[in-house]
Amino acid sequence: MDTTPEKAAIEQDFEPIPKFRPPFELWAQIKKSSKYYCQGLVILPGKKPVARKFPITSIQHCDPLDDSYIFGMNGNRYRREDIQLFVKLGNNFQRL
Repeated sequence: MDTTPEKAAIEQDFEPIPKFRPPFELWAQIKKSSKYYCQGLVILPGKKPVARKFPITSIQHCDPLDDSYIFGMNGNRYRREDIQLFVKLGNNFQRL
């Protein structure tokens, strides 16, 4: 290990990299254009239905010949074309 004064001076110029990054979660919302859209709605009496976001519980690569994936959420499985993905950091959602 090199402990020369020159190396020590260079290392002091760098900020330490945090060992832990904030955790994030992958969530999804069923697209309005999907025939499964009604499965993701929250319907309250006297209010308009609202599309709900669900945590992704599984991801499965379907066909080795293409890039199709199946996402598990809401007790069901959905194609990538049927959902909009989000990253959840804390209480905030960022659309992908």
